[in-house]
Amino acid sequence: DLAIDLRGDLRHIILFLLFPQIKYRLSYDRSGGECLLSQSIIYDKKLHEMQKNLKLLDSIGIKSNSIRPEIYITDNKRNDINEIFKINGIKENDIKIVLSAGARVKVKRWPLDNFIKLGALLERKYGAWIMFTGTSKEINKKDIPSSQKFINLIDELDLLQLTALFEKIHLLISNDSGVTHVASSRNVPMLVLFGPTDPDTYKPIADNVSIITKKILCSPC
Repeated sequence: DLAIDLRGDLRHIILFLLFPQIKYRLSYDRSGGECLLSQSIIYDKKLHEMQKNLKLLDSIGIKSNSIRPEIYITDNKRNDINEIFKINGIKENDIKIVLSAGARVKVKRWPLDNFIKLGALLERKYGAWIMFTGTSKEINKKDIPSSQKFINLIDELDLLQLTALFEKIHLLISNDSGVTHVASSRNVPMLVLFGPTDPDTYKPIADNVSIITKKILCSPC
């Protein structure tokens, strides 16, 4: 009955037309496809992505009091993380830091070697447990060195287990990626490394987020 395109992408809007049962088509007026929509709203590029999405939903009466994402998990997922901690000897009061060195686009990735050096520094200076998360599509699992307090979780966690992990850590250091928005659902303190994209538009929504930006030639892009 209803199709919503959150990007204002003409290709998506045309795709909607291939399904005659879709009576109502909602998106932005940014790609020249608004004549194909049942309803369009003005695209405000100054808004954060979350605010843009909620503004679109608000136009059809779907209200939200918060722009922070919510992810619901079960105790089974929490138990999975507790088991990882138990196997590795990680205690409740130990400092736990997650390093997320991946990102879908290569130009967003701070070099893995830098993350490894940073992890070694944090381990040495604070006695922290360092957990590397991500997928082998973006990080070579074998490149993470063995260390008493390095926990290699590349390809080991699904989305809900990752969410459960974020309930128990003290800090996330990550490239600009979807991982930061998962972490924001648990209000994790974060240091996020931005390159080509605009942090005002894409930064995670949480109470304690610090941003380091390295501008490149096309920024923001």
